[in-house]
Amino acid sequence: MSLRFGLPAAIFLVFLALSLLSYYNNLQAVESDTLDMAVSNALSKSERLARTAQAELIRNKAQLDNDVGVESTDFRVSALAIVDENGAIKAAHRLEWLGQNIGQKVPGFDLERLKTIAQGRLRDVQVFEGTPRRLQVLTPFIEAGTKSQIRSLTNGVVYLEYDLSLDDAQNRWKAQRRWLIEAAFAMVIAALLSLVLYRRVALPLSRIEEASRLLSDNADASASVPVAGPLELRQLAVAFNTMAKKIQQLTTNLEKFVEQRTVALSEANATLSRTIGTLKATQSQLVRSEKMAGLGSMVAGVAHELNTPLGNALLMATSLSACNKTMATQYAQGMKKSDLENFLAEVDQSTDVLERNIEVAAKLIRRFKEVAVNQTSEQRCTFDLHDSLHGVLALMAPTIKLLPVGIVNDVPVGILMDSYPGAFAQVVTHMVANACSHAFEDRASGVIRISSLVEGGGRVAIVVADNGIGIADKDLPRIFDPFFTTKMGRGGTGLGLHIVLNVVEEVLGGTIDVTSTKDGAVFSVSLPLVAPASEHHLVSSEAVIHQ
Repeated sequence: MSLRFGLPAAIFLVFLALSLLSYYNNLQAVESDTLDMAVSNALSKSERLARTAQAELIRNKAQLDNDVGVESTDFRVSALAIVDENGAIKAAHRLEWLGQNIGQKVPGFDLERLKTIAQGRLRDVQVFEGTPRRLQVLTPFIEAGTKSQIRSLTNGVVYLEYDLSLDDAQNRWKAQRRWLIEAAFAMVIAALLSLVLYRRVALPLSRIEEASRLLSDNADASASVPVAGPLELRQLAVAFNTMAKKIQQLTTNLEKFVEQRTVALSEANATLSRTIGTLKATQSQLVRSEKMAGLGSMVAGVAHELNTPLGNALLMATSLSACNKTMATQYAQGMKKSDLENFLAEVDQSTDVLERNIEVAAKLIRRFKEVAVNQTSEQRCTFDLHDSLHGVLALMAPTIKLLPVGIVNDVPVGILMDSYPGAFAQVVTHMVANACSHAFEDRASGVIRISSLVEGGGRVAIVVADNGIGIADKDLPRIFDPFFTTKMGRGGTGLGLHIVLNVVEEVLGGTIDVTSTKDGAVFSVSLPLVAPASEHHLVSSEAVIHQ
């Protein structure tokens, strides 16, 4: 409720409450005064009868009946009787009461109290609340005459009962009439006071309220209020106008500041966009560099392996060439049978060694070609998980055998996958390389065990576990982040496991998880046996092992 309506209503309610309180107090005062007057009147009546009751009961009973009849003509008298100390009614306002016991005519009347009052010469006044309200007065006989006459007279009381209902009704009417006059007067005063307060207080406050709402809706609006009313409201209006001007100034300054910051933010966003583009180009270049480094490491390993069989083959070819020259010389000079036999034996031995070494070199080249093609191709095909893993590990063997690390292939034969063998080879290469690079620091030897288990729902779990030093708890949540490495500046780039995560999730459609204890780390890769269709390009690999 607004102040313009709430203030008059509050004033009216206050005056109404005061008038109701006045009505209640007036009613109580009038009822008290009426009761006092009724008690005084009842005592006067009962005392007049009590003075003559003793004597008239003996000498002039008719006069007593007449006195009772006269006193009972009062409209308030509901019962009037002359009662002896035993409770017998000697005279009454009704003839049918004569000779009866007072206890029979007045329910709940206490005869013991009557005897106490009659003998003790004590008056008793009681008011009985209810509907109607009743006043009961017991006045003992007042002795008159000589002592000898008093001894012969009967003790008793005058029983008088007033019905106060009519007095109560008149009192209520008087109080209500007075209350109506006071209420009308209070309403007039409340209306006048409300009008004055509305003009002097509520109206200026409502103007300030409207101006505040206008200022809150539009800070640029010209929000001001006239300086009028009492001193306090004038001071409030001046303070509000000052505040409104400052808010307008602050709003203008804030808009200028926001505009400047917007321009600066746009420039920062443009710079950030360029930086991100540069970062992406750098990352792409790093990935390509890692690919070339990985391929270079592979080529170095394969070249090292090819060096022995090709060197032996070259040695045997040189030996055959020397034997051939010797044979030509002997043939020109005259060759013996033993020379021919020696030549044939040496040729046979050299040819056998040459064939075996050339076969070893050819096998290495075939493996390198197979794995290299798989890792640079997105061709999808069906392959045996064990055979594919065996080929990858065979290609990595020349480099791994230089380290004190053993790799155990526990993947059973017969698990067929319809997936991307090149992507799978990338995952295995990076995981094994990561274990070789990080897991066995300060260790004389170590074992990497690769196992698998066919799960329900057409999936296979591949587990790569090592018995190395494990991964620190603080590093565990970040190992898949790009560029996170514990060997920064020592050959690590932090892209290996990030590439593994991307290939597993985006190409192979699987998930990867890692746990670590002081006894080593365990990578769990869950892959579908039938890979989803992939539109992603394979991610280039990081260097296989940084020596």
